Amino acid sequence: MKTALRSLACVVLGVGLALVVVVNLRAEKDDVTAGGSTVGPRYSVITSEGHNLIVTDNTTNKLYFYTIEADAKLGDELHMRGYFDLTQVGNKTIKPESVKLKKK
Repeated sequence: MKTALRSLACVVLGVGLALVVVVNLRAEKDDVTAGGSTVGPRYSVITSEGHNLIVTDNTTNKLYFYTIEADAKLGDELHMRGYFDLTQVGNKTIKPESVKLKKK
């Protein structure tokens, strides 16, 4: 009798563990197909020197480039100059998308 109960307990435990694994794998697949969250931070700063800033948006796979105005001094506001679509990496050329700035 004890052997039968032990065997039944092992089978139930094994089925339970298999069910947990399947549910977790399915949840991860749903996150990826539904545009779920990226593992890690949303933004990564590539470089910043006070007069420019290069940032990667890890969710949209874009690299943004910001600089100050030509006649500005360090510490003035940064303006987005353009961005690159990082899904184009691997192509022979990558063309930046420019941003049209409004003049004050």
